[in-house]
Amino acid sequence: MKFGAFALAFFGCVASTEAVTLRFLGRSPLAKADPTHEVVSKESFKRVEHDDDCMCPEDSFWHFRIKECIKRGGLGYECGFFPKEHQNVACHDGLVCKALPDSKTQYFHPGALPASCRPCEAADNCPARRADNCSNEFSLSGKACATVRAIVGVKADGSDEKTISHTAEATATATAEATATHGEGDQAVTKTITAEHTATAKVTVNASTTGTGLGQGVAEKTACVELADVMAKMGLEKTQRFGEKIAAQIIAQGDAMAAEGALAQAVAEAQQLAAKSSQQVADKAEDKTKSDAQDKAEEQAKAEASKLAEDGAKEKAEEAAKAAAKEAFEAMTTTPAAPAPAAAAAAPAPAVAPPPTTTVAVAPTTAAPPPTTVSAAPTTAAPPPTTVAAAPTTAA
Repeated sequence: MKFGAFALAFFGCVASTEAVTLRFLGRSPLAKADPTHEVVSKESFKRVEHDDDCMCPEDSFWHFRIKECIKRGGLGYECGFFPKEHQNVACHDGLVCKALPDSKTQYFHPGALPASCRPCEAADNCPARRADNCSNEFSLSGKACATVRAIVGVKADGSDEKTISHTAEATATATAEATATHGEGDQAVTKTITAEHTATAKVTVNASTTGTGLGQGVAEKTACVELADVMAKMGLEKTQRFGEKIAAQIIAQGDAMAAEGALAQAVAEAQQLAAKSSQQVADKAEDKTKSDAQDKAEEQAKAEASKLAEDGAKEKAEEAAKAAAKEAFEAMTTTPAAPAPAAAAAAPAPAVAPPPTTTVAVAPTTAAPPPTTVSAAPTTAAPPPTTVAAAPTTAA
């Protein structure tokens, strides 16, 4: 048997359904990246220097740690146990605080070491202490304010993994032509048949999304602190005037507290914005996953339906062509021969020479019967005339 086939398919319909399955792997919060920030602007406490008088008498210096005036020492006075920033004013004029040679002892204050008041030499470059080391008073006013911009990134930690299941159904119709031959040689019969077949296919595609979108939030906030709050934070007594070092520390502490307050507010708002942004990114990723799953499912369903329709049409055409060729062959080989034409049946038999006539004398004379003629098939000769025996005849 020989056959050939081709197919053409077209789609009737495509239907699809979608299901979303949530697999909760945990309840961890969104993973927050370390925020970055910058101080956009700041405003410190206003400092006013009061230089009308020193904070301490001429024979004393201001100890900023204990907030008291300390009398200066004379020759041989142990000055090394003071903090390093006080050692240059701890001795009377004309003396300088010098470390003891070859001493390996260290005091608990940073920079403090065994030293004593010694006569000031030219190489020591001793200052005029009253002019250079008078501790004036300072007053502070206003507020310490800071404006901080914070940038926070929030990334979903994958705790909510979603599996999206999309099912598509497609219907396709195809036609195919097949040719089959039955028998051999001159008696072979060939038939060509065209058949049509419709098929439906359903395909499900699963896709996962972990919501790993990174969202970013940017916020800018301003915070201010009062002088009293800063002094309470530092454990200082309420007073109107301060030494230079204490005033500088209060100003620095106020700037830091204002910046910290502004940063905390900015980070909190930026985290909220980042969380919303992250959710939007995750939603977009989920929508894309759904769309991709739908497209893939519909494409696969169409392809599967097309293949089923083409295969079915081809199979139908081949079977029909085989059956038609066989039927035609059997009909041709089993039909009886047609009867001979009527004219041939009426054709005269071949001419046969008549036998010689025998005259027999009988008494009484009886005429001989006429010759008997028998009709037969053209191939059979007529039998000879019948001779009847009688009494001895006498020639006439």
